[in-house]
Amino acid sequence: MPRVLLTSYTFKLSRTNGSYFPASKLFGPIEGYFRKNASKKIKLNTNGRDFVFEVTDLNVNKKDRIIEGIIKTGDYGYEAELYNITTGATRTRTKDDAELLPFYFLFYFPANKQADKGIALLQRIYPYGIKSLLNQSLDNYFKRNPPASLPRRFRSCIRNERFSAIQSI
Repeated sequence: MPRVLLTSYTFKLSRTNGSYFPASKLFGPIEGYFRKNASKKIKLNTNGRDFVFEVTDLNVNKKDRIIEGIIKTGDYGYEAELYNITTGATRTRTKDDAELLPFYFLFYFPANKQADKGIALLQRIYPYGIKSLLNQSLDNYFKRNPPASLPRRFRSCIRNERFSAIQSI
């Protein structure tokens, strides 16, 4: 049985001078990212591996400043033999096949204008997760689609400041 974890991270949006935008101003732009990518299969190369992902079950709660949903993702680009443990049948996975695993995500944006960090909860099915994929995808999205309310030059980052890991039951 795989280990399923819910891992917490902080995230920031940095300016080129090293300062950060208030987390309260990130809700709209990140909501836009998830809405744009909802129910689409998107290809991405992360750390030399080819992935496909899709945002599903998107839930946006503007009152509580929470965005949550499922990201289905898997890698592709290699062949492998697949074996069914019940029937004993085998088949070949082609380089165009991707096994899409579902990962829960939640982003919380504090309303406090002084807060420069938000909180992200990302599910992991050990050893797989979505942090690197999300980090690169958000960074690519914001470079191509800078929000009108923010300066054009910036980068997004989901910081690996893990302060707890909650093991699912």
